[in-house]
Amino acid sequence: MEINYYDYEELVKHFWLCSIKKDFSSFDFYEAFESLRAPIHNKLAENSQLSYQEYVEQIEEVGYEDKKVLRSFVVENNYYTISEDDLLEAIHKKQYRIMKDALSGYSSFEELKEILEAIDSIEDKPEEEKVLLLDRCIHAEHETGTILDLNIGELRSEFEKEQIIEVAP
Repeated sequence: MEINYYDYEELVKHFWLCSIKKDFSSFDFYEAFESLRAPIHNKLAENSQLSYQEYVEQIEEVGYEDKKVLRSFVVENNYYTISEDDLLEAIHKKQYRIMKDALSGYSSFEELKEILEAIDSIEDKPEEEKVLLLDRCIHAEHETGTILDLNIGELRSEFEKEQIIEVAP
């Protein structure tokens, strides 16, 4: 069975199926964690929970900036220039500080940081630790609902119905 590990619904359902069967031989933990690393990292970066540089890279990637609105604030004279880029950097730094202060200490972000660190060191761990870490990822999605854009409750209900249909005579 070929699994698309970047289809998070498919990944989660396949993980649950392997859990029920207590057989992870068809589950590629490396691929699963590779697919989960970026969304977890992005969630932390866009909420100022990583470095300032990672925050800026994330908002630039998402396209949160529009320099056109800053043109009226540009100052150019013989002594100094304050460009759109300078203004944008000042805004980014202020946003980053406010968000970092406001959100630091939130348990869901702390959990995501721990998960991201664990993903980076999971390769040589036993299967049981990999199963527990993937379960933590799913639980984090269930708690926040915004990392993978899945509704874990609905997905679990759908999965359970599929399993009932498969075993029905």
